Amino acid sequence: MIRLFLLLFVLLLPSAGAQAADAATDRYKAMVAAAQKGEQPVDWQALRFAYSESAEFDLTGLITMGLRQEMFKAFSAGDWNGALAKAAIVIEKAFVNIDAHVISDISYRQLGDEAKAAAHFKIAKGLIDSIRTGDGRTPATAYTVISVDEEYSLMRILGLTAKQQALMHLDGHSYDQIDVQDEDGKQFSIYFLVDRVLEAEAKRLSPPAPQ
Repeated sequence: MIRLFLLLFVLLLPSAGAQAADAATDRYKAMVAAAQKGEQPVDWQALRFAYSESAEFDLTGLITMGLRQEMFKAFSAGDWNGALAKAAIVIEKAFVNIDAHVISDISYRQLGDEAKAAAHFKIAKGLIDSIRTGDGRTPATAYTVISVDEEYSLMRILGLTAKQQALMHLDGHSYDQIDVQDEDGKQFSIYFLVDRVLEAEAKRLSPPAPQ
């Protein structure tokens, strides 16, 4: 949370490396277009990483926060069409948002559209699998994320509730250690590699490049 509040003060500052961000944005959009067409194989991790380097990257989740809240509210109420409408906007703004694809999958199944449900399931599974670079039980086998939102998306999917979080540094890498509880009440720790998250935060906090 402290990292999030610090970033709020610099979101309006021009970011350094604008040309690099533009190139990354073009690469990200091309990869999204290929994924939407079903062109295989899709390198889902590369797609997520391209998004994190693009000018469209919503590092703090603030751009889609309100939409996601409305999406979850409609979904919880069984308003499948309403949930799909909000999810579509979230996906347009952040194609790699796992929650929006999961909700689209379930909502389309509830409405009987198996083809569209399957398409979103395939995307969600690809994104989730690309995060699960290990079993998450140790720093050496940590999950690899580009944002804190991804941490919580994965925990929701795994049925885990976060109890406590700590940032740790080990062997030149940074990890979020999160103490969790599963649906059976068992408590344990999971680890997320957050090098890319901290790198993105550092770029946002750095002074603008001289013109």
